[in-house]
Amino acid sequence: MIYLNQLHGKDILNIEKSIPIEKLFPFPNHPFQVNNDEKMEEMAKTIKESGVSTPLIVRPRPDGNYEIISGHRRKFASELAELKEVPCIIRNLTEDEAVIEMVNSNMQREKILPSEKAFAYKMKLEAQKHQGKRTDTTLSQVATKSEKSTAEKIGNEFGESKDTVYRYIRLTELIPELLKLVDEDRIAFTPAVDISYLTEDEQYVLLNIYDYDEKTPTVPQTRHLKMLSQEGKLTADKIEEIMQEKKTNQVEKMKLDKERIRKLLPKHIITDKQAEDFIAKCIEELAKHSDIPFTAKYVVMNPGYTEVNKELILENAKIMNIDIEMFESNIFEVVDKTDRSPCYLCAKMRRGCLYNKAKELGCNKVALGHHRDDAIETF
Repeated sequence: MIYLNQLHGKDILNIEKSIPIEKLFPFPNHPFQVNNDEKMEEMAKTIKESGVSTPLIVRPRPDGNYEIISGHRRKFASELAELKEVPCIIRNLTEDEAVIEMVNSNMQREKILPSEKAFAYKMKLEAQKHQGKRTDTTLSQVATKSEKSTAEKIGNEFGESKDTVYRYIRLTELIPELLKLVDEDRIAFTPAVDISYLTEDEQYVLLNIYDYDEKTPTVPQTRHLKMLSQEGKLTADKIEEIMQEKKTNQVEKMKLDKERIRKLLPKHIITDKQAEDFIAKCIEELAKHSDIPFTAKYVVMNPGYTEVNKELILENAKIMNIDIEMFESNIFEVVDKTDRSPCYLCAKMRRGCLYNKAKELGCNKVALGHHRDDAIETF
């Protein structure tokens, strides 16, 4: 089927046909996540039973394949459903037209993560102002009239102010680990925007302190960090000092992976309150009847050892028949760039990394191997 439609006031030729899945490729730097979760499994089941109801939108590539503009989740679900081809609408779009169409179509999703919105706004802003001399929208705090007008139009399209559009774009300056914490609601939006003005090294120091203390930074703290960073006065010690300041009215909250918990709950458990009551009862019963069985996991954190020392550790573990798991960190690299108390900072960051790894493995007690008394009392 071939037909015309209007896109941004321009006639666009549409060709609708089925295309083999292996000829479909993701949009470059596609900012929207495609997760193999429960919703994806439901979509795959529906597609297996009824097929793909809404065609993907694609554009041709020079190599004879196609680039997906809209439909990345449908394509993945179709693969899970073992389809060989899917219905598509082929449009001949320029690079900038494709970016705008990709963002507009994906912004209709029910839930959009801050990171997705951040990169989507950035890509659309650059595409819409892609004429004449370009300026960097993430590093400059003073936008041109043209940029402001474009950001305002984008904001109007999605029900946000131009300032909010720029704040979201700032999040693209966060290191991936901190941006993930924003997506998980463990760091609030406004503090995250302030943190984005810190250098990469400063952000990694902050991340390691966060991993150790599990305390979310407040707006006053992040504004202080931002100010000192811009003045060139922010050190690792100063970051720690600011993060240790007493916070008023703050209660530490337990964070649970909802998707992971939801898969384990009975089907009649629907609301968050029901889930909370059910989990509390399970823990209560476990405490009553458990004989406290446990298993031990042996982990070694590599803060930046030389290959010789790393191999020596692995060889010694092998000789003693200890099954260790070695994981990487960049602590030596970060600490090497500070002039004040590097040993103290190194020790604290190493502890933070180990405790974070222990949580990831589901361990509720950590015994530091180089503290003999600690290990003896634990076991």
